[in-house]
Amino acid sequence: MAINPVKQAIIRACTDAAYRARLLADPRAALAEEGVEVPPGIEVRIHENTDNKIIAVLPGPQAAELRDRTKDITDGPVANVPAGLTLEWQGSALIAVGRIDTNAAPALRRELMRAFMDVDLVMSGVTFLSSPGLAALLAGQKHLNAHDCQLRLYDVPQDIRNVLELVGFLDLFEIVNQDIMSDPAVAAMVAMPFH
Repeated sequence: MAINPVKQAIIRACTDAAYRARLLADPRAALAEEGVEVPPGIEVRIHENTDNKIIAVLPGPQAAELRDRTKDITDGPVANVPAGLTLEWQGSALIAVGRIDTNAAPALRRELMRAFMDVDLVMSGVTFLSSPGLAALLAGQKHLNAHDCQLRLYDVPQDIRNVLELVGFLDLFEIVNQDIMSDPAVAAMVAMPFH
């Protein structure tokens, strides 16, 4: 997955003092260096945290409206899913069991498009993933990314992982294996801060 150019600019500002100074002095020009063209009429401000000042940016009112739409998603089985696949919401986790084939892929896509939150798609029970299923995953990921949310694939069976790898999609998704995360040594390593 291509890195977000704004994120790339932030990374560069953390490692390149001259670029950081340009970003603070003339954000529009510095962002353009990273391929970010800020539309006319849009104000850009760059601030630095200090030891005695923390700056946080709250999402605009539209973010609350999007979260309200997510409230329509209730825990429990999803209705109107074709035979061969079951989908069930448990909080922000969407559990899929069965075949994500041509008939079932639209139901998965519909559920992912309803979400305006980070979604953990639990795939341990998925036995088949078709091209339309791959398209549903990509559409869901694109929708969620557009709303500053993530799609994580949990417990992807090896056969499904092979399909993702075969079509070159393995690196497009964050894949989490809960069995590995339950290992205390791995969990401790993940929790360690970077210095």
